[in-house]
Amino acid sequence: MYPKTEKDDLTGDLTQLAYTSGTPVKNMPNPNSGCGAMPADYHRLFLSQWDASKLPTATEDYMLRSYLTAGILKFGSTENNGYMPIPYMTSLTGPTTVVLTFKSSPYCEPNTSTGDLEVGNAVLDGREGVWVRLKEADGAKIVKADGVAVAAENATDVLVKHKLPAEYGANSKKCFEFTDHEVVIEGVTAKTLIQIYTKLYKATAEYDKYNTPGDRAWIDDVIVRKQ
Repeated sequence: MYPKTEKDDLTGDLTQLAYTSGTPVKNMPNPNSGCGAMPADYHRLFLSQWDASKLPTATEDYMLRSYLTAGILKFGSTENNGYMPIPYMTSLTGPTTVVLTFKSSPYCEPNTSTGDLEVGNAVLDGREGVWVRLKEADGAKIVKADGVAVAAENATDVLVKHKLPAEYGANSKKCFEFTDHEVVIEGVTAKTLIQIYTKLYKATAEYDKYNTPGDRAWIDDVIVRKQ
């Protein structure tokens, strides 16, 4: 997706955008200065609910290495992990229980020689799943993740696991698929910052450029609602 004109006017008529196709794993072209740079205007256009005043910081507290690709988000890069915040729920007047739902998948590509979706994947990053944490808790705590009660020591940072291609039978389905997640968080206030992220493995013994427990993953359908 990119403006039809050379001038990158992101405040005008958003219908003046052209759609282009590409391979599923390519990042969507950035209208400004490259997808990796993640300028604030890019997010104001495509992720308008996010707090634009904080996006230019490009720190892990907010939005970093979350790439739009054909309607879903690609988290992380070949050597780094990704972060995405949930917009502050400024309309909350007191501690509230909310339910965060989303879908995730490991970042995977078929076997380049055989086309197999389960064995010998060319890329299989994010095997462990994705993490949900309360970057700024303000008294909130995660009490349940994917139907399982969360221990007190994990109440601000919890792993939710997604299925791997071999576990759901990608070959028979002839496609990769997402795993649904549901995270229940109690005591959320207007100052609570909820964040979905993947872990960085670059400096660990488990790091492999194309086969890492963390780093890259696919994310889709992020929804927060009151319980």
